[in-house]
Amino acid sequence: KGVHCIVDRGKKRKASDARLLSGAESDAFRLLWMWAMLVMIDDSKRTNFVVLDEPDSHMDPTTTALMKERFIPALQSLVDHVILITPLETGQYSDAKRLTVVKHKGKSSLEEVVR
Repeated sequence: KGVHCIVDRGKKRKASDARLLSGAESDAFRLLWMWAMLVMIDDSKRTNFVVLDEPDSHMDPTTTALMKERFIPALQSLVDHVILITPLETGQYSDAKRLTVVKHKGKSSLEEVVR
């Protein structure tokens, strides 16, 4: 009858179906699922880059900090290049190289933002 995923929320809270996760929980679950799949791929066959498009858009500051401090380094241990797309100017990812898309005469290019 298919695959069922139940989320154990701990602390005596009732477990729930993964389809009922909040936006931030769903985003975190998808990121962890990607990481779990990458772990199972042989190094010689694994991609050398991953693009994360606004993975923190629904996350609170604590969850975003955990993603930066724990998840991104774990992902970088598997994949050489992690490209994070974000509209945020918070400095949350201040140690990362910053690029911006510049469009001129109908052509887009990437330019490094010098800080």
